[in-house]
Amino acid sequence: MNELIVVIGSNDGIRVFNGHLGDSKKFYIYKVMRKGGWSLLREIENTFPEEKVHGGPEKMKNVLSLIGNVDILVSKKNSPNFKKIAATKPIQPVRVLGETVEEALNAIVENFELLSSMIEKRRKGFREENIPRLGKPS
Repeated sequence: MNELIVVIGSNDGIRVFNGHLGDSKKFYIYKVMRKGGWSLLREIENTFPEEKVHGGPEKMKNVLSLIGNVDILVSKKNSPNFKKIAATKPIQPVRVLGETVEEALNAIVENFELLSSMIEKRRKGFREENIPRLGKPS
């Protein structure tokens, strides 16, 4: 893999949303390069920020349909759906310690080889439930 498609939840495009990914106002989708650097591909309004049952399968299904085909989901916090995705989907959930989108993207670049390997295993059906924590606290 020479690039990873990464989704980061944020309300302002600057700071990573300080809650569950699916509760952020927007999803920012980036292409992150193996050699470093990234580019914003698109910004998507979260039309499903409310849910009837916390961690409900309907919310996960709706959010995944909004963001499309991606490699990595980035969040500050675990959620029931993040854990379900780790156990059942080819998408790799990741928790970040930094506060900003830039810090999160830098953490992805710094851990590109590890994440790329994890995604390859997921695509082959191996679903490790461990959700890596990346970066340094701000």
